[in-house]
Amino acid sequence: MNDSISRLSGYLTAEFKDRKIEYKPSLYPSIAMTSQAGSNEVLIASSLRERLQKSMSGGEGAPPWTFFGPDLIRKVLREGRLPESLGKYFPEDAKNPLQDLVEELVGLHPSTDDIRMRSHQMVVDLFRLGHAIVLGRGSAVLSQKMRQVLRVRLVGTLDKREERMMDSQRLSREEGRDLALEEDASHRPYAKECFGLSNLDEPVQYDLVLNTDSLTDDYIVDTIAKALVVKFDRSIKKTKPGRV
Repeated sequence: MNDSISRLSGYLTAEFKDRKIEYKPSLYPSIAMTSQAGSNEVLIASSLRERLQKSMSGGEGAPPWTFFGPDLIRKVLREGRLPESLGKYFPEDAKNPLQDLVEELVGLHPSTDDIRMRSHQMVVDLFRLGHAIVLGRGSAVLSQKMRQVLRVRLVGTLDKREERMMDSQRLSREEGRDLALEEDASHRPYAKECFGLSNLDEPVQYDLVLNTDSLTDDYIVDTIAKALVVKFDRSIKKTKPGRV
């Protein structure tokens, strides 16, 4: 994994710029994944990354398949010699992502719009590089114009999700339920303010919506991998020069 992060940080360092969001074709597919809290999203995304690196690596010179959760994005920024404070440009990484940000970025005085633009551009850049699995961070909305990106939503009943929270973080049932509800609620203001989305569970926003209550992790990983192949093959046929 460290090798993959080091290799990808080189791509990211070269590609990240302060600019208007640009949508350009990618040679490689990616996945925008969102989830209800406690839908086993981290384990599924990690297993999916391993599966795709073996079955859909893209050959020599291709970027490695990498899962971008909060911890990994900080490592990429650090190894790419980019300010780790840029990690806060991703609003889901912190309860109050804009608080104290200006103070941390010495010499920079970005407006709220500038900060959001950088956040959105980084997600788009990761998809342009390809072989990225990005969890949350507006990835499903930002990739709407990008035919090579598969958009996936993981859902489940609150009862099952609170059980996973209990097991993974050693919480009581009440604490597990409260945490699941709190994390779900924390995503809504950003989605509403930035993208005008009042309902993150609207199925037409995604290519796949999978219920983690009734499906095994292996089946979910297999289904996503197969859907990715189909969508990417269609995107290659539909994409013309100069268009995504």
